[in-house]
Amino acid sequence: NQESISNTTGNSGKASFNFSAQHEDNLAVGINLNAHFSEFRQTSTFLESNTNNTSTTDNYVKRVRFNNDLYTVGSGFSFQLGAIYKPTKQLRVGLAFESPTWFNFTDEISQNISATSGTVSTELPPDVLVPLQGDKIILEPYTLQTPAKFTGSVAYVFGKRGLISLDISTKNYSSARLSPDDDEPSVNAAICQSLNASTEIRAGGEYKIKKVSLRAGYRWEESPFKLKSAVGDLTAYSGGIGYNFGNTKLDLAFSHSKRFTNQSLFSQGFLDAPTISTINNTVSLTLLFEL
Repeated sequence: NQESISNTTGNSGKASFNFSAQHEDNLAVGINLNAHFSEFRQTSTFLESNTNNTSTTDNYVKRVRFNNDLYTVGSGFSFQLGAIYKPTKQLRVGLAFESPTWFNFTDEISQNISATSGTVSTELPPDVLVPLQGDKIILEPYTLQTPAKFTGSVAYVFGKRGLISLDISTKNYSSARLSPDDDEPSVNAAICQSLNASTEIRAGGEYKIKKVSLRAGYRWEESPFKLKSAVGDLTAYSGGIGYNFGNTKLDLAFSHSKRFTNQSLFSQGFLDAPTISTINNTVSLTLLFEL
């Protein structure tokens, strides 16, 4: 019997400085400067037990438990550039660039392993605790560069009745870099061999009937993995309704997304990887007051 339990907690955020400018009535440009911060902890336990021992010896390993605790803290910097151009009164064309995020991280790792014998013996007493690498390991700081992202968009506005919009984005995940890269084989080489560019398409529309707004959206994101069986494409749908009371607006939205993944219990992959279907359903209610 094999059992894997993982508990992940943490938070991430950013503080942004924004600047924008407009030329006449048909061109708008903007820039964001971002300071990132993140904190992450993952506690995992792997348990393997054996209840059908066939050994003739008095002592055998009946149960093994391995505990791993990883704590990561980091900070980073990124920026975004964007522009919107209106060739006509109804048509908008946009272009945006999101720079890589340059992160600095520090990891702390704690590990231990315990084994329980099948029979009580002086040679192997029950619940033997064997520390691995001491109680805590503080690793050398490292940097991570995430991929850049390009987005092109177009929207058509039907006066005050509604609009339709289309966004197409591309991100080359193989350009991610880890430094220093001291592993053998190289982590950066594995990134280049396993990942490639990914395309994301988002389409949406809104239609107004007096004070009621009806909204719908579609999203498709290509898997960044060259081996599609590792992580599949993501497909999502959304819908919403809003009501304008004047200075107050109320909006209700629903989104649904689905993706298939193969999740290994260990990075070495010596156990079969189960196929996981991840489905996210989100309902949000927003109340807006305008002063």
